[in-house]
Amino acid sequence: MQNSQHKTAIIFFVIFSALFVFISFWLNFTQNNINKQSNIATLLTFSQQYAADLQYDTELVLVHLTEKNFTQVNQFIDEHYDVHKSWLAELLSGAHDNEPLAMFGTKYLSLLTQLKVDKNTELLPNESQKYRKLMRLIEDISLNDENIIGLFKRRMLVNLEQLNSNTALSKILMLCLLINFFSMVIVSYWLLSSQSKSTHKNQRMALFFTHYPHLLLRLSNNGRIKYFNNKANSVMSTHRLNKYKLLPANISDQVAKVIKDSKQIIYFNHTIADVEMRGELRFCKESQQIYVTLIQAGQAINLDQKTITIEQAS
Repeated sequence: MQNSQHKTAIIFFVIFSALFVFISFWLNFTQNNINKQSNIATLLTFSQQYAADLQYDTELVLVHLTEKNFTQVNQFIDEHYDVHKSWLAELLSGAHDNEPLAMFGTKYLSLLTQLKVDKNTELLPNESQKYRKLMRLIEDISLNDENIIGLFKRRMLVNLEQLNSNTALSKILMLCLLINFFSMVIVSYWLLSSQSKSTHKNQRMALFFTHYPHLLLRLSNNGRIKYFNNKANSVMSTHRLNKYKLLPANISDQVAKVIKDSKQIIYFNHTIADVEMRGELRFCKESQQIYVTLIQAGQAINLDQKTITIEQAS
């Protein structure tokens, strides 16, 4: 049960760690957007006059185009092309290509660039077509309910909405990050506490088996001795015995029996250094451990149910 809880806690810790990294990256991305949109908002605030001036200049061009005063149009293009290009760069900072103001700016600068190449008043048919395109473009945006100034204000509003949305998202992510962090702290504390308790318990169990007053052995599935306690070590040292002398020769056959039936306890007699010993062979199914207890014949075996329960928990 405790191992299952420990594994569950580790899984939660891994999940919380992954979420912490994911939210951190998301928060960093959102903060970058906030900084970008804040810079754009500041730039747009200082560019409001550019929108008004551009609206005024395009209406003036429209007058020249309507009157077919192409000389004035060409002169206007020469004098204002670089200025308008600079203004539009400011007004369209951070704008998407599909935004109305961005689409107007792209077409407007493209037509001015084409007309700027040839300043002759004697127009070729294709040049006249370019002037008509410029006139229709300006008419569409000037006669629309949302002219350059209106589109610019809408763009400022959209940027402000995005800024507010990202700011709100940033606060939510920050809260999630804090909750996730404290969850990681709680799970980490539980894991450390559980590990400490488990270590302490294992130490007590180890001390119990080490200092058990009778010979206590732990065997492998084929009957080889994997562990012996202090009492067994003392007996071997005193009588100068090999550890395999502590068990009868047919112990592997008996081990196979208890593995097959974990509820079975096999009792046997064995002589160690001319001392008659009585042994008990047990298999703990939960811990998959095989134990042998050896006591001098005539003494009571003190390996009670509580002892078995503690060992099974290991």
